[in-house]
Amino acid sequence: MTPDLRQRFERIERQKQTVLSNIAGWPAEQIRFRPKPAAWSALDVLDHIVKTEQATFAIARKQLPNRTPVSFSDRMRGMVVIAVMQSPVRVKVPAAATMVLPANTDLPEISSRWAAVRLEIFDLLQSLQPENSRCGLFRHPVSGWMDVSQTLAFTSAHLRHHVYQLDRLKSASRMG
Repeated sequence: MTPDLRQRFERIERQKQTVLSNIAGWPAEQIRFRPKPAAWSALDVLDHIVKTEQATFAIARKQLPNRTPVSFSDRMRGMVVIAVMQSPVRVKVPAAATMVLPANTDLPEISSRWAAVRLEIFDLLQSLQPENSRCGLFRHPVSGWMDVSQTLAFTSAHLRHHVYQLDRLKSASRMG
């Protein structure tokens, strides 16, 4: 694993640990609080994050041998998607990504799945050959192909995006 990829992986790990540490301090009713009946709870948000990482890196593992080129326009659209994900702007899950919608679950199960998917990500990064580092590993439904660096940047930005959502939920649950 290159030092850059290790650094990117360590960043998403720190983000995950911070989120889980923060949520661990929430009472159970706050973790399950929904501001509206169809709105997501904090558990739903976490489940979505984990499912997104699972889906993203499952695609990456399957895609690795194909060595798909990433076009300039894919890179530019990827940068836009990453920028949007780093902001508090609310975004709907793309229609092509319904597999990442949340389901009923609990915090220990989510934490366990998140740890497992992070081990899979680490193993993928360890196995990545230098000639594959610029190839398309993940095809985002909006931006197109992303190489490994952009995929990790997206993972980080996606997590950051949902931290804003968790902050809104925490504030709303105090008022309700």
